[in-house]
Amino acid sequence: MKLRFFLTLLILRGICTLATAQTYFQPLWGKPSAEDLAMTIYKPDTSAAAVVLLDNGLMSTQFVGTERRCVLTSFRRVKLLKKSAFDDYGKHAITIRSFETLVNVKAQTINPDGTKTPVKEFFDEKVNKYVKRKKFAFPKLEEGSIIEYEYTMESSNMFDLYPWYFQESVPVRHSELVLNFSSDLEYIFLYRGQRDLVQDSINFNTGIKNFDRRLPRYWVDSVEAMKPESYVTTLNNYICHLKFQLAAVHPIMGGPSQKILQDWKALSKELWDNDRIGKQIANRRNYNDLWKAIKPQMEAATSDEQKIRIAYEYISKNVEWDEDNFDIFAEEPSLDDAFKKKKANSGELNMMLIACLNEAGIKALPMLVSTIDHGFPYKDYPMSRQFNHILCFVDDVKKPLFLDAGNIYRPVGVPRVPSLNYWGWVMDKTNPRWVDIPTPLSSETMLANMTLQEDGTLKGFISTSYQGYAAVDERTILKDDEKNEKLKKAWAKSFPDVQLDSIIVMNKDSLNAPFKRNMVCSMPNAAIVADDLMYVKPTLKTDFDENPFKQEKRNYPVELPYPIRDQFVLNMTIPSDYDIEELPKEVSLGLPNGGGKFIYSCKKMNDNLQVMVRIDIKQLRYEANEYGNIKEFFNQIVTKKNEQIVLKRKKKP
Repeated sequence: MKLRFFLTLLILRGICTLATAQTYFQPLWGKPSAEDLAMTIYKPDTSAAAVVLLDNGLMSTQFVGTERRCVLTSFRRVKLLKKSAFDDYGKHAITIRSFETLVNVKAQTINPDGTKTPVKEFFDEKVNKYVKRKKFAFPKLEEGSIIEYEYTMESSNMFDLYPWYFQESVPVRHSELVLNFSSDLEYIFLYRGQRDLVQDSINFNTGIKNFDRRLPRYWVDSVEAMKPESYVTTLNNYICHLKFQLAAVHPIMGGPSQKILQDWKALSKELWDNDRIGKQIANRRNYNDLWKAIKPQMEAATSDEQKIRIAYEYISKNVEWDEDNFDIFAEEPSLDDAFKKKKANSGELNMMLIACLNEAGIKALPMLVSTIDHGFPYKDYPMSRQFNHILCFVDDVKKPLFLDAGNIYRPVGVPRVPSLNYWGWVMDKTNPRWVDIPTPLSSETMLANMTLQEDGTLKGFISTSYQGYAAVDERTILKDDEKNEKLKKAWAKSFPDVQLDSIIVMNKDSLNAPFKRNMVCSMPNAAIVADDLMYVKPTLKTDFDENPFKQEKRNYPVELPYPIRDQFVLNMTIPSDYDIEELPKEVSLGLPNGGGKFIYSCKKMNDNLQVMVRIDIKQLRYEANEYGNIKEFFNQIVTKKNEQIVLKRKKKP
């Protein structure tokens, strides 16, 4: 009797969901208002090339046959106000992953006169063995056209349901998501965004007696366009969106509930028992060939520091990173398979490093991180799927190390820039924990000893030293720039006729030492000669030729990837028959709370000039209400860079 009731309930739920979808979407298709057809501009944002009029979704958890599925039916209507929107919205592709099924899709163009032209051709594109796309183009587009499309997607992944985005790169007039979740599935709701999300419920008449339901609805109106701003880690941290994570399953027929979202210690155990991560590190058979290759060098090392460097540099030099492939799970059956292939994803690379260090008697653990583009992790919820990369965490009480193999130009302790996303989770069996990820300094120091000629040419010697990320960049550039063509082009932006000679590079391969470059140079027309006056811009080169913060108002925080220190010293001998007429004023400007400092000085030293510039930025995050401070800081840097020294020819006796 119970089984019959259970099966009947499942059938009715399936019918209810189908009826609900039909009830929800049928009044929408092909029925834009006369006002929307006639719209020529979107008044809340007159610059908008397009506006999303409606973005409605109904997401259900249900049985399709005998399999539990997440079913999302989506309807979108977009007004194309300018031709510039045709490239972004005139074509569309629906991504279908291996665990998904696209049930149906329909699309059409509605022109301002009300004429409707359906899309008749849909094309299938295979991206890889896991992903394909359904592609189509909207016909007969013109300024003022409305495009709309509807589709239903089924997914067998019941752990992470489809996220819903209420905001995008153009304004959204209305976006809503209605949920029809089975009562035996318990989900946590994860919302991020700078707009308040409205929650209410909506009544659906399914046409089945006693099965009318009120379903929860989440919606927002009049959402502004998500426009990119400089120095934001990723807009995914701030765009209005809702995600779902399965927390527990409560059997309909009774019995104990199954807890899916456990505590961090349980997640750590689960991952250590996983064949694609924990067992790759713990079982020697998965990395035996790799260890045999590294072991002889390890045995010759006299300290743990040497062992760490040997393993790190060996893996970085002998296994190529499968570029942009971030993952916490091994793709190959074993780490040795990736080692033999000489190519690995980011997780495999650092699993190799962890395994070899453990074999050498150094305690190393996986640190799971969410890269910058992937967004901030949810520290309150033990979900492995929020991570997409692994760091090698050397658990030293005095000085823990954060290692990130995969680039022969990054020294020990300098992770990939995408890894610098504030925190990582250490996958420790007994003490799993969150740890702040330190951000190494990027430092450039330039010393120039120059002589100014009467024709305005600067000649002399420049010595530059780079550390941290600045050194990584310079070593990477040098890889494909043995003739220094890129270096010359960089200098030519400020001095078109520059001549660089006798270029000597030091510590090219000594990653833990500063990368240094010495050169002799000549810069014609470095100064402007006008009658008895000569005008010189003494700040020869900085990384900040213009202010990256130009907008008056900031919507999102300023997030710098790492601390910056730029130092520049110019000792300049001026022509003997010139006097100093005018010098730039000194500046000493500090950011609040010791977040940074800018110092500029220009002084006469006997018959010479000394110009000193120092830029220190320690604070990496500035909230939107602190934007004025960092904007003015860079304003001062750019202003002083463009100020000139004025020299005047001496009067003849």
